Amino acid sequence: MKYILVHGSGNAGQRHAKILQELGHEVLITDLLSEKPEESVGRWINLNDVQQNPQHIEGVVVATPPGTHWGIAQPYIDRGIPVFIEKPGGLNAFDHFNPQLVAVGFQLRAIPALCALRVRARQCDHAYVYDHQDMSTWPQATYQRDLLTEFSHEVDLACWFFGPIYAVKAQYLTATWLQVQLSALDGRHVTISLNSRHQGYARGISLTDGVEQERWTFTREENEQAYTDQLVAWLNGTPFCTVRTVRHTHVVLGTIKQSLESKNCWCVVPTRLSPLAGYEEEPRRPDGR
Repeated sequence: MKYILVHGSGNAGQRHAKILQELGHEVLITDLLSEKPEESVGRWINLNDVQQNPQHIEGVVVATPPGTHWGIAQPYIDRGIPVFIEKPGGLNAFDHFNPQLVAVGFQLRAIPALCALRVRARQCDHAYVYDHQDMSTWPQATYQRDLLTEFSHEVDLACWFFGPIYAVKAQYLTATWLQVQLSALDGRHVTISLNSRHQGYARGISLTDGVEQERWTFTREENEQAYTDQLVAWLNGTPFCTVRTVRHTHVVLGTIKQSLESKNCWCVVPTRLSPLAGYEEEPRRPDGR
């Protein structure tokens, strides 16, 4: 049994706390809010008490808004405490952290069917990654204002399957429907379709190799198991994703934003921003030049 502190009492924090309790760990939960929520998994602890006496904490889960991730995580990382940060893990502060101390919650990488499909993707020349759902009734509007925050899973999936990515082009087809084109360094191509006002739920990936096609369709059962598997791997010191392995994903997310700001132009992905960049080779054009 370990003492695990969960920062964040929202849906993600409560989910992680519940899983950790079911795994037999002692879970403490705190939040930037000063008062305990009406319903909370784990033992509530005041944030000031945690900051003054963190010695008994053996692991920390950060499930707060993305802009607060690194400010909360850094004091624990500085003390050598393993930290698990909910996706997307923020888009900066990678360079000076020990990557083995910081896991990032891109749980799709923990799904066995996707791990197998990734191997077969090496023989395919195109992928279509999609996440279409209706987010209009979500209790929090943060994701509705920033599709890339919620849909960073799909960008990470494309990078994991086809990276390193050479260039991106992004455009809003409607105010709530974002389409992203990714050109991989080896010349393969990925289309990502992200729609937050879709009637119904459709999420998955399809691979094309000539005429043949393979598909994976999202299931909630696989996803729930992946949430557990990624926490178990983190607790065992072998996380599926660290800041090193998802660094390229974050650089691509930044380039997608650059493309949107540049009126849907193709933008080259910088790959030498950091010694932890994941893909550190100097980028070449898809034609080899």
